[in-house]
Amino acid sequence: MRTERLLELDVRVMTALYGGGAEARINDLEDPFRIPSIRGQLRFWWRATIGGQYADASKLRDAEATIWGDTEQASRVRLRMISAERGTERSAETTGADGRPAKVQPQYALFPAQEDRRNIGKLYYGGRCRLEVAAPGEAIPHVDAALWAWLTFGGVGGRTRRGAGALDCGAYRYQWKPEIFLGGGPRTWP
Repeated sequence: MRTERLLELDVRVMTALYGGGAEARINDLEDPFRIPSIRGQLRFWWRATIGGQYADASKLRDAEATIWGDTEQASRVRLRMISAERGTERSAETTGADGRPAKVQPQYALFPAQEDRRNIGKLYYGGRCRLEVAAPGEAIPHVDAALWAWLTFGGVGGRTRRGAGALDCGAYRYQWKPEIFLGGGPRTWP
């Protein structure tokens, strides 16, 4: 009998979130923390951390399918949104001290919402959620690595590599896990 472990995470958005909905560049005010998006992020961060431990792309694919699923088998990792508190949506442009329009900073992260002067985008501020993660015991180290990397380096929505949609979770705060990066160096897969 396989034992499944449950983890409940309190996650909050620390920086402006841009385009966290199903449609690119559009915030989803009803569902800002989409399970399909979170699953995709975790899968990406699993590859980025654990992926180097596999000798070739076929072994990586088999391991990934075993944990995260593929077209022939369901994922062994279950994600469920227990609760979510929406933040607020505001324009990516404000009024400057001189009364003229001014772009919200930092521009290097948020310029896609500001480039069309006739259609200024919206940014989402704040918000939090309680996420339940369930996985079989043998998959826990893999899921833990993906969660740690997602919460440390990733985020939700667009422009996460520039700091938008950065997350905070007390369970993973102030941790450094270099052991998850061990794996023999660069590989030929992305």
